[in-house]
Amino acid sequence: MKRVLCFITGIIILLVPMGLSAQSEYRYAIIINDTTFAEPNWAEVVDSLIVRHSAQVFTWTTDIWETQAAVAAYTPDYIGFVCQVTEASPYFVRNHFWPYIRQLDSDPYPDAVSGIITGCDATDALRIVTGPSQLTIKTMLGGTSSCNVNYYPQGIGTNEATYGRYYVKYPDSTKTVVYDDGPTDRTNWLVDMINGDSLIFGDTVDIFVTSGHGAANTWQMHYPTSGLEGFFRSDGFGHLYGDPYSGPDIDIVSPHAKIYFGLGNCNIGQVTHAGCMAPSWIHNGGAYLYTGYVITEGSYSYQHGATKAYFSLQDHYSWPTAFMLGNCCFVFDLANNTPGIGSPPDLSGSGLYGDPAIDARIPEGSGYTYDTLLYSKELIVHEGTDRDTITFIITMNKHGKPGYTSKWGYRSPICLFPFRIDPDSIEIIDTNADTSVIMDNFALMYIWHQGQDSLPAGAQRWVTFTAKVIGVAEKQTITSFPGRATILGSYPNPFAKSAIINIRLNKRTKVKLTVYDKGGRLVKTLYNGIMDMGCTGLVWDGCDAQHRELASGVYFCRLTSEATVQTKKLILLK
Repeated sequence: MKRVLCFITGIIILLVPMGLSAQSEYRYAIIINDTTFAEPNWAEVVDSLIVRHSAQVFTWTTDIWETQAAVAAYTPDYIGFVCQVTEASPYFVRNHFWPYIRQLDSDPYPDAVSGIITGCDATDALRIVTGPSQLTIKTMLGGTSSCNVNYYPQGIGTNEATYGRYYVKYPDSTKTVVYDDGPTDRTNWLVDMINGDSLIFGDTVDIFVTSGHGAANTWQMHYPTSGLEGFFRSDGFGHLYGDPYSGPDIDIVSPHAKIYFGLGNCNIGQVTHAGCMAPSWIHNGGAYLYTGYVITEGSYSYQHGATKAYFSLQDHYSWPTAFMLGNCCFVFDLANNTPGIGSPPDLSGSGLYGDPAIDARIPEGSGYTYDTLLYSKELIVHEGTDRDTITFIITMNKHGKPGYTSKWGYRSPICLFPFRIDPDSIEIIDTNADTSVIMDNFALMYIWHQGQDSLPAGAQRWVTFTAKVIGVAEKQTITSFPGRATILGSYPNPFAKSAIINIRLNKRTKVKLTVYDKGGRLVKTLYNGIMDMGCTGLVWDGCDAQHRELASGVYFCRLTSEATVQTKKLILLK
């Protein structure tokens, strides 16, 4: 994973989320049955993974547990389970995939970002592992009103319960516009957009989200009954198509790389043969990453809401990383019986199909507008001689509830480390969280539960701990990611008349510095253009864009560049 570090007066400030780097700064394990590995076409899939990730192969004969000791010793950051469709069964997901990645060490949490690399045949799997290693998830298409399209740069969400209703998120807005002039039966409309024929933005779909009744080879479009709408179906060898309420079927053929997310569909992630939805979406629908339940989804389901939270609502982790971290939070909430969680049945009930190291994420930086993330996040590392002092801190960007709010709502803040730490060396020295969990590869803060008031914008929660960082020599050699801009601080703060906001660039790049009030409304743009490398101070006079003096209160300056989105709090006192 990239070490996105900025060195400032002996302090390492690491701004997350992180992606993959071109170098092999991560460990990737391939787990495959030796019989499958002996087939030339599947061996080619493995060879391609080795080339892409400098991966290490672990083979098994009877079951994957034969590899556990060796894989645990390897301490992978990513695990790709290479499986033929007959090997990627619901039983495999529930009884092998999930338990395996939680039992690579002594704690109960998942220990690696993992995925099942499969398809109708080896050709599909090969296409995934030799295709794009990074996916920019800009354009959302929702077959459900629960797709949160406002958290994407652009997209269309449709309503599964109200005929003709849909929601458009335009590129220059943070809100959606509701329309009621859509078709009664959305089947052909959605298929056309997936196939790239009629999306109003002129762009192809990067993520498609569904909810409602589903099965291994069916998505019922209307909810709760099928009503006057059709179905998405799959059969045969990867045949994927829309079956309208009336009229002929329409095939789904969409080579554009995308995520398919069965947010609230029962069994839509089950893989038993090449005619199931998952391999069919991989074969003909362009799904490089497919996520769906292998069990009946219900009112207390948890995993998919957690994935959505860490992908778009409060973090911008990559899709596979969000899927893994969501399960970490799931384990925590189950173990601590956090208020409101109920009895979710899906701890091991969802499958992720695709290469887990595909860096599929929502883009950040200038030129992208979407609803504000719940909080900003920093990881600060003070390097020591024997032990480092590490602080994980979040700053609320708006009023909100950073904890379990509903099956598809927010979750507790979590930070995946870009390094490993010795779990026996961890000592928490300061925190204002209710509970902090520090593992060898992540930190989680439990800071809100149902029944409490929302945290206000500007509120901060942190945990500071000491630990021995594994791989310190490598960490010290990493330089700042090109194009990164960092807010070094502002002075004075609080201020009465004006504040100087100091920023640092590690190369000449385009930056934008804006000020927002605590309600998220744009107050003023302080700079929008090319800036030279080095340190620069920009002055804000406490006025809005019309030169009107603003009232005392909390404001936020937001810095964006090609590799940075960072927000800092300013306090104006008149």
